[in-house]
Amino acid sequence: MRDLEYGRVRDRWYVSLVHFAAPLTNAEEIVAWCDAHADTDFGLAELPVAELVQFVHTGAAIRVDELDRVPLSSSPAR
Repeated sequence: MRDLEYGRVRDRWYVSLVHFAAPLTNAEEIVAWCDAHADTDFGLAELPVAELVQFVHTGAAIRVDELDRVPLSSSPAR
């Protein structure tokens, strides 16, 4: 993945979900913090499976529904 604005090449793929409990009043500060920490090394993780999920608001809580699951290696999925 290329971050063309900053000239970085990232060696991972991901999708992030951020939920704010109130209206966002300082978007520029949050974006600046994310940019400042974009190269943070969080270590190595080996994931046996990729899941596609959907978060569903039930009226009282959030439920996670699995839409699909794909093994990434020959190891058993957990």
